[in-house]
Amino acid sequence: MSAILRATGLVRRFIGGDGAAISVLDGADLSVEAGEFVAIIGASGSGKSTLLHLLGALDRPDAGEVYLEGTALSAVPSEALSALRNQRLGFVFQFHHLLRDFTARENVMMPLLIGGMSVAGARAHAGTSLAAVELAHRVDARVTVLSGGEQQRVALARALVTNPAVLLADEPTGNLDPPTAFHLHEVLAARAREQRVAVIVVTHSRALASRADRVLSLEGGRLRPADASEVLA
Repeated sequence: MSAILRATGLVRRFIGGDGAAISVLDGADLSVEAGEFVAIIGASGSGKSTLLHLLGALDRPDAGEVYLEGTALSAVPSEALSALRNQRLGFVFQFHHLLRDFTARENVMMPLLIGGMSVAGARAHAGTSLAAVELAHRVDARVTVLSGGEQQRVALARALVTNPAVLLADEPTGNLDPPTAFHLHEVLAARAREQRVAVIVVTHSRALASRADRVLSLEGGRLRPADASEVLA
């Protein structure tokens, strides 16, 4: 099988307070198949979020390349890159960034409306996506009355409503209590299998990492297979 998402030799440097360059990523490689659930672990400050931003075309590497469905992202013009992010990439973050004055359904409709879908079509698709994360009974609730776990499931439904090729999640259960986090882990794993989405999760949670098909550790700017002792509690 060919990889849905492939990264080769990613390098990302930043300028520190003393004016010296700091290499956060130093030749990171990654290949992920459709339906595969990959967890990335590592120490705080190791570059996990930076890596996710490069994979999601939210930032450009200083060297190396990211390929999405065989297309080199560096070759995609900025306007087309925005459309690609909207249609082929889904994002879930620790802080869900929902629109507080809108309902669950209206939040999930947004990527579809931005992509040009009719209001009626977006409503129907949003309802289906919310049902898939077990929120069919909360579609018309304002997000301010939803629990933290429900809000994060709305964010997941929003990320998946466009049927993306890749779902990128940055500490998606970091601010949830253990039972709620466990349920979201189940939903993430199920969506990877059922929708054939390539799921890449950055996490400090051993419980979430243990559900992944593969666990990689980011260390010294590069990815390597994680040892069992790094994953098992």
